Amino acid sequence: MFIDSSAFLAILLADPAAPDLLSRLQASRRKPVTTATTRPQVVMTLADSRARGRSMTPEDVQLATEAYDELLKLLECSEIMVTNKISRLAVETAAVYGVSAGHPAQLTMADCMAYAGAKSSGMPLLHASEHFAETDLA
Repeated sequence: MFIDSSAFLAILLADPAAPDLLSRLQASRRKPVTTATTRPQVVMTLADSRARGRSMTPEDVQLATEAYDELLKLLECSEIMVTNKISRLAVETAAVYGVSAGHPAQLTMADCMAYAGAKSSGMPLLHASEHFAETDLA
């Protein structure tokens, strides 16, 4: 499976969707992957959550980074490079499903990168976002 940032965050923040996401990962025959561009979104969102309304500190970022790295290790998830193919597909995805395209999916650029990563790798997309339900990956 290709893991989107929303799935990582749901697992790390103990969202009610986390058990289902973990179950789907365990049922997958292939080791999961994500793009390296997922890291900043997950780590910074997690650090912001840890800060709980105050300005985040370098310690918040360090702890969030450690939590993300530990989850990657636990899931045996690899971070792949964003290739030219993935970045081009992300742009095409934004033109169809993106916020600016006016499509009901309203995918952000981060969503478009996840979509492109999953689509180009031929893997199902693991996510905790309603946005992807409006795409052909649903």
